[in-house]
Amino acid sequence: MSSKREKLEVLKEAVEIESQLDMDISLKEKVIAMTLVASDKIVDREELEKIWEVVRMFKFIEFAEKKGMEKGIAQGIEKGIAQGIEKGIEKGKIDMIKKLLSLGANEDMLMEASGLSLEAIKKIKEEIDKEKH
Repeated sequence: MSSKREKLEVLKEAVEIESQLDMDISLKEKVIAMTLVASDKIVDREELEKIWEVVRMFKFIEFAEKKGMEKGIAQGIEKGIAQGIEKGIEKGKIDMIKKLLSLGANEDMLMEASGLSLEAIKKIKEEIDKEKH
């Protein structure tokens, strides 16, 4: 028959494996709790308390990871929205310059009104010429 120490090691391995299962955290906790309750007769109470402490740390780590991912997703969405707005503003500016160029506006006036460089204005002009052909 196995010694209490060997049984304790098997229990620790089982809890470690259960903590890595790919399932909902509340279900995972129930599986681990059932394992610990079932092992109550073969492992000292003090050892069980130590294992419960490890389980609590797993829960904390998973909670922290989940919160970190949620925060990262929220920041990514914010950044994506900001970039989308920026691109939309830039596209609107380019569309307006194209329209003004087609109406005969001069480059100096467009540079002053839009804040774009002469090179940018000329590039937009080239795009208009390519679209015509």
